Amino acid sequence: MNFGIYLLIINKYLLHLQRRLKLTSYVMKRISTAFLQTVIVLIGIVALIILIWFPLTEGRATHLDLFSTYADPFILYGYGASMAFFVALYNAFRLLGYIGQNKVFSTNSVKNLKNIKHCAILLSILIVVAGLFIRLTHNTEDDPAGFLAICIVTTFVAIVVATAVAVFEKLLQNAIDMKSENDLTAVSYTHL
Repeated sequence: MNFGIYLLIINKYLLHLQRRLKLTSYVMKRISTAFLQTVIVLIGIVALIILIWFPLTEGRATHLDLFSTYADPFILYGYGASMAFFVALYNAFRLLGYIGQNKVFSTNSVKNLKNIKHCAILLSILIVVAGLFIRLTHNTEDDPAGFLAICIVTTFVAIVVATAVAVFEKLLQNAIDMKSENDLTAVSYTHL
């Protein structure tokens, strides 16, 4: 009789541990997604600060007034090109939100991945165009090697990001398709 009571106590303790582990797992998942969302916001803030600060320190802009500095066509092109970067960050933030809500296997997640992929491709094209513009129109006294090296590296990074996101998008779409097939199969068996 005492053995049965011990088994009940152990069973209650194990159920308590199981509930606590599920809660801990949920909390850890929420903390990790919130941390990654915070990192994305910080990346966006740092990029914005760099976009605002860098034109003021650039060589030819040191003696210009504020309006002339920011009205430069190449600076404006850089701001326009950075829009793709910020749209990709926003979509990554939303994707992490879906992951935190356990809605990762949804069409919204696939759409966010597709938007990130398109932004990365667009950003790489815009960086190549900027590099070609500087290469073809630079002053003969200037050396564009540093800028072109940065263009090559950032283009490579954008292409790697686009490729990785395309693979994740395809895997997620396949998983969603398999899930919907399994759901349809389960529904058809219940009707038999």
